[in-house]
Amino acid sequence: FHRVGRDAAFGGQSLNDKNNVAECYKVGKIARSRGTLVKDRLIRAPGDTYILAQGSLLISPKDYAKLITIFVNDGMYGNIRVLSKEAVKEVEKEYMKDDKFRYCLGFKKSTNYVPGHDMYYHGGNAYGVYASVCYDEKQKSGVVVMTSGAWGTFDDNHFYTVCQKITQQCYADLIDKQK
Repeated sequence: FHRVGRDAAFGGQSLNDKNNVAECYKVGKIARSRGTLVKDRLIRAPGDTYILAQGSLLISPKDYAKLITIFVNDGMYGNIRVLSKEAVKEVEKEYMKDDKFRYCLGFKKSTNYVPGHDMYYHGGNAYGVYASVCYDEKQKSGVVVMTSGAWGTFDDNHFYTVCQKITQQCYADLIDKQK
């Protein structure tokens, strides 16, 4: 993360700016305080958080968007090669399919998330936070959504409704209008 100028970590103690961590809200109450998020986590490697469903990544939407540009740009972040083109293709490779998704490494691929787009998509939730990231490889575009305190409903495709609606609105009002 630090190599390409992001303040992100799998343990709050590793963040440069601990004041940039937000409280996590479930509808009407604090679900996880900023103090708890930056203090109570042991620093773990990705995948070692066996007691939690989420990866415990602490990252801002802006820094997450920077991370996604690495995939959109075939492994490059600006002039820095972060991943080989082959590694990006391996992540985007379809390993399984069903009637709604094509499953890749860490992402699902779907034409249902944003109509008219074949999107790589990843969603998550913890402590009242509902988040999603998606990108359109061909259009070289993407959207990161992070909410706190929203209702955690899903649609028929198991998308977080609030994240999908915000993403679709971003594409309708901003991204697709620039084509």
